[in-house]
Parts: sequence; structure tokens; C-alpha cells
Amino acid sequence: MTMVEMAHGEKDASLTTYVCVDVSDVRVLNEEGTDVTPERPNVTPFQVQFESDPSAETGVIVSRSVAWRGANFCS
Repeated sequence: MTMVEMAHGEKDASLTTYVCVDVSDVRVLNEEGTDVTPERPNVTPFQVQFESDPSAETGVIVSRSVAWRGANFCS
């Protein structure tokens, strides 16, 4: 994981990171239970944003997670 950006105010904070997610054991199934997993890299890069949330058990939540479309930094 690599930190991209951090912002904080008096009562809240956010952190944006680059994360590599291993999806090699994840399968996509259709309604009939047939494996329709597409060809893809085993490790997928994501940009993930965390925000403080006092009501969350950990005090933080994932507020945004998107697959990275730039150069694959997980290689």
C-alpha cells in the first residue's frame, strides 16, 4: 500500500492510497452457478479512500474504491 494523499480537519480526516488486491481466488458466477470469470491479472491495482467515522467500530470507513486505470503499479 502506498499513500497518495492525506487531508485532515479539526474533527475528520481522509487518506487516499494505492492498494494491490489479489483476486486470483475470486470467481464470478452467473445465475446458474457457472464460472464466468474473465481473463484478468491475478493482482489488481486500486485507489482507495478512507475517511474517519466515529460511528464505525474501527473509527474509519472505506469511502471510495476504484480500479486503477493507469500503469499497473502492482507488478
